[in-house]
Amino acid sequence: MERIHIKNFKQIKEADLYLRKFNVIVGEHACGKSTLMKVAYFMHHLQDEIINEVSANAPQIFRHNFFGRMKQAVRIAFVHHFGSTRHLEDFTIDYYTPSGELVCFYINDNNDLDLFFVDDFGDKILDNSFEAVEELVALKNKGLDSSSKEWQEVLDALRARLNIVFGDNTQELYIPNNRSIWFAIGNRVQTIFDEMEQTLKNKGFLRFDSEHELFQLRFVQHIKNNVLPVFKRNTTLKDVFFDVMKFSTDANLKIESTTELINTLLQGTYQTDSFGEKIFYEMPEKYVYLQNASTHQQELIRMVQDLFLAALHQRPVLRFIEHPEAHVRTELHKTLTEFLVWYATAHPENQLVFSTHSTQIVETLNKIIEKGEYLKNEEINILTLDDGNLVVLSNQEEEKVEQIEKDLV
Repeated sequence: MERIHIKNFKQIKEADLYLRKFNVIVGEHACGKSTLMKVAYFMHHLQDEIINEVSANAPQIFRHNFFGRMKQAVRIAFVHHFGSTRHLEDFTIDYYTPSGELVCFYINDNNDLDLFFVDDFGDKILDNSFEAVEELVALKNKGLDSSSKEWQEVLDALRARLNIVFGDNTQELYIPNNRSIWFAIGNRVQTIFDEMEQTLKNKGFLRFDSEHELFQLRFVQHIKNNVLPVFKRNTTLKDVFFDVMKFSTDANLKIESTTELINTLLQGTYQTDSFGEKIFYEMPEKYVYLQNASTHQQELIRMVQDLFLAALHQRPVLRFIEHPEAHVRTELHKTLTEFLVWYATAHPENQLVFSTHSTQIVETLNKIIEKGEYLKNEEINILTLDDGNLVVLSNQEEEKVEQIEKDLV
């Protein structure tokens, strides 16, 4: 089983985290909820860091320096995700992959971040990666680069091999807070992120002023490249559904009830046309353009679009969400919880990790578990951080859950 053990990292004194299908992290502000989620996300992103290094620097990678290159790439990525580690006390993070392999992060004697792959884990990564290095060098000698179809095919094959080594084929995404920034400063934010993305492609490295920049960049890249194109070529949620599902009638993905759920959540009906994205508050004529919609609607829309598509594509995905209820009216937290459960149960391997301050979400989740229709008790983690220590609250421990709910008020 996948496990992450964290000791003395930032706000976290000790955490032994086993990820399940549906993971809810509750607790006070600045107690370490986001740090816990970001560590879990980073560990799932290790394969991508290896693939990115192979793609960006294949001609400089040889068998004798393979581990040095990979470790340096992961160290740089770690700093991008969490900031400099030089001011931190000694810490350890042990990641047990779904396949049972182990990689350890720690501060070495020189006060630098270091890592090592336990047993033959590193050899497995090398054996499954070096063929891709040689193939990319050959493509580069032919004048091809990362924009070519052949290059992408090599990376796809590498990803498939690493998925087997890590025992993990989920597509992960971290959905940060302040999602409405996209609309707050309009096209300028897209220009900024396009420039950052291009710099990363050209140099393979980009200095981030804060860890938040990286998470926003990846989220914007994902929405721009994978989500918006689908919604732009379809008018309504039903059109998107039939475009992706090809008229499938999967019982878990009934479009009528799902559309009603999303419309209730957005407090309007989402549609697109040649003039842009709109939220209709009275069909068929009264609407507001999305860039002029409420913060509630803007904060929700990209998250809802991503989860909707992720469920429809019927591939295993993992989503980390900072406060999905941000700017959402309290009376809609029940609907939001139902939508999150719908996403998580749309595929047997889907997973969700999110932080929340909402008592209504915890209450609704407990009622869903009691009914036993969608999620089983063993598929759910309700977690909190108590003075830096991770505490798992099972659904039978009603007194503890009730106390957490009181603390959130």
